Amino acid sequence: GWAATAPAEAAAYVDGLPAEERGDHVGRLGRTWAQEAPAEAAAWLGTQEESAGRADAMGHVMWNWTNADPEAAADWLGEQPAGPSYDNGVAGLAKAATNTFDDPETGVGWASTIENEQLRMTMTQHTLGRWIRQDPAAAQAWAAEQGVELPAAATRQGK
Repeated sequence: GWAATAPAEAAAYVDGLPAEERGDHVGRLGRTWAQEAPAEAAAWLGTQEESAGRADAMGHVMWNWTNADPEAAADWLGEQPAGPSYDNGVAGLAKAATNTFDDPETGVGWASTIENEQLRMTMTQHTLGRWIRQDPAAAQAWAAEQGVELPAAATRQGK
């Protein structure tokens, strides 16, 4: 509840916890804060050590921030170091670009930069699947150029 009503104060409290106790709190606070002030949540998450909670929250932050201000979200994310949080942030950004802004071409471009192979494949297939329904020729050309298989549903439909 504190994260929803006073996230900056909750963040200061979490910052005071021993490092080994922060992970879950970072994740919960980041996800909650992202709903109201994703840029502030991102700035705070950027100061936290890499953890599963931070990585999970980063996807939520980037989804919300991309919906509110896609350019600022993309600029900020582009300056972050590689790792699980970056990858989850890219996944959130790619989902928002694809679903909210109906721009799967941008989404697939971002998804293809994810380092985690499984997440990259999942997000590339998701965004490429949307793109192929919008512009089959462009999606097929991109997939061929990148050496990426088309989503199974598109292949079954003869695309």
